Formats: sequence, structure tokens, C-alpha cells
Amino acid sequence: MVRDTFAVGHYFDDSRLNRIQSIWEFIRRYMEEGPETVAEHPLDRLIHESTKPTLKNCFIHVYASMGLNFIALRYFLFFLFYPSVGVLTLTRWLVLNSCKEPVWPPEVEAESQVEPDDPHRWEEPSYLSEFFDTCPGAFERHEERMREEERIRGRSGF
Repeated sequence: MVRDTFAVGHYFDDSRLNRIQSIWEFIRRYMEEGPETVAEHPLDRLIHESTKPTLKNCFIHVYASMGLNFIALRYFLFFLFYPSVGVLTLTRWLVLNSCKEPVWPPEVEAESQVEPDDPHRWEEPSYLSEFFDTCPGAFERHEERMREEERIRGRSGF
């Protein structure tokens, strides 16, 4: 059983401290003010990350984390790029599938049940960024939010 620890989002380097703080602020507002306060726009109520340890999710995660410069050279570095992605994908899949998932006590599980018709229930994707493929306007809204975040970060010095 996992005790005395928890994770807040994904790994971010020290220069992206504001990303961790924004995730924590989202959690704080959700818990203290309610789910309706954290996403005013309907397309902001989409979960992009999938926690399912599938090969597809592992591949998408590894590919996305390779960096734009390395991805741009994938055709020229074919014999280096794809074996690297394959080994990292398989390693990630093995690690995730060998980890023991945390188990909540039955009383916490019983108290935490969400009704299927709850208007504040956010659907979880079966693979990373699934809703970009299936929900019209989701990708464009995500880009808009990222540009706004960059603009704010530019003004604040983060």
C-alpha cells in the first residue's frame, strides 16, 4: 500500500514551477469552491491524460516527450529514432504494468462514487488526447489556452 505520498501531475523541470502550482491551484479550487468553478468554457472540461497503461498510451507519451527537434529529424535518423521510441515505449509499458495500483479503503470508495448523470462528471479518455480526435473544437481550444498561458507567463517572468 502506498502511504504518505502523492503525485501532482507529471514531472516538470524546475523552470516550470508555475505548471505544478497551476495544477495544485486547480485541485484546491475544485475541492474548496466546487467543480463548476474550475472550467467555465465547456471545452475546458475535458481530460487529456489517460491513466490506462496501454501500449498506445505509452507510445504517445514517449513520442510526445522526444522533443520537437528530434521528432523533426525522425526520417533522417530513422535507425536511431524508431528503435529508441520502441525501447522506451516497451520499458514504460512494463514499468506501468508492474506497478501496484493504490487501493482506497472501502469506506472511501463508497463515499466517492460519482453518479453517471452528474453534470460535473468529466469523462476519462481511453487514450491520451482522445477528445482532440472525437470532440469538435477541443484541439483549437487547447491551443488557445496554451497561447494564453504563454502570454501570461511572458508578462509574469515565469
